[in-house]
Amino acid sequence: MNKDETMIMIKEILNSELELNISDVNSENTLLELGIDSIILMTLIVYLEDRLSIEIDITEDLIGDYSNIKADTVISSIIRKCVCN
Repeated sequence: MNKDETMIMIKEILNSELELNISDVNSENTLLELGIDSIILMTLIVYLEDRLSIEIDITEDLIGDYSNIKADTVISSIIRKCVCN
């Protein structure tokens, strides 16, 4: 899975499953800039884990101040997990 495919999947989940209308997601946006709070992030992670059969450890994979986590950090973590499995 590459970066573009991962971004498409995240947009699909946010739009269809979580009913969060995000059309212009830039990998440099922070999660807060995208309107993704901690509850939405946890729900998104559950959907991604189920869909991709991976496990994302929020404390290990997404370290840092939540307000500064960029979409690219989430995408990179997902790609790393998919490659390792």
